[in-house]
Amino acid sequence: MRFASITFIACAVLIASPDIAMGASTGSKGSAVGSKGTTGKANRQHPPRPRLRPPRRTRPPQPSAAPTSTNLTHDKCPTSVRSCSKQTKTTDYCCFEENGQYVLSQQWTKGLGTDDYFTIHGMWPNTCAGTLTPRSGCDNSRVYTDVKARIQKLKPALVTDMTKYWPSKGNPNDVFWNHEWKTHGTCVSTLRPQCYKSYTEDQDIVDYFTNAMNLHKKYDYAAALKKHSIVPDNTNLVKAADFKKAINTEHGVNVVLKCKTNPATKVSELNEDLNTYIAIQPGSRDTCPTQFLYFKK
Repeated sequence: MRFASITFIACAVLIASPDIAMGASTGSKGSAVGSKGTTGKANRQHPPRPRLRPPRRTRPPQPSAAPTSTNLTHDKCPTSVRSCSKQTKTTDYCCFEENGQYVLSQQWTKGLGTDDYFTIHGMWPNTCAGTLTPRSGCDNSRVYTDVKARIQKLKPALVTDMTKYWPSKGNPNDVFWNHEWKTHGTCVSTLRPQCYKSYTEDQDIVDYFTNAMNLHKKYDYAAALKKHSIVPDNTNLVKAADFKKAINTEHGVNVVLKCKTNPATKVSELNEDLNTYIAIQPGSRDTCPTQFLYFKK
């Protein structure tokens, strides 16, 4: 069966980390978030009654709640705190993604790029429940109509990479990138200017697109498929199970395949979060048939 696009979806959650683009570093032992040390003083002043078990045993797991606003910058973020976990209620939105998950959408679409790589459709945060953030974005004060120029000013090489790997099917690239930043980039809580120890104007924009590009390079679907002798072919059909197995073998993620006949639609998605990425089960289902055409562009 012929399709104009194919979609992969995999999921992940964030873990606060010192070794990612934003530069969060390990805090002191006393500042570890989510540990009993955060409430140790209170416990010493008001010890539990002898017949009560410690809170860790008596309290059921708690859902994520609004975190304590501690105004942490990346350099003071704790490590080992995952988004979508009960620990996040005790830390700061600068240290973990407020919404919880990420989707990196990579597309295999006629006329976009060559047969050597998938192109990027977008990267956006999803909630822990898998729902979308507002279509209008999350911060009108950081909406711009010259995103390309702002990136060019700080990191010209990034614009070159985006032109190749993040092209637009319909609108001009700069219009498309403006939309991606407004709708999705402004909803990334860890990239708010106040989260930086020393913020440079437009660094949040550069970091958003840089992180998407880094994930795109890390999850090279075309190369993974090629290792398993799955290459673009306009004649022979490929099994969906083989497609998914190849991606899982090379990248350790379970993907969901989406097929669409509209040549202007996206192709591939990968849910990841913004610091260290921990793969989780995707929340949607395959829409591709058991066999389909992995066509030449």
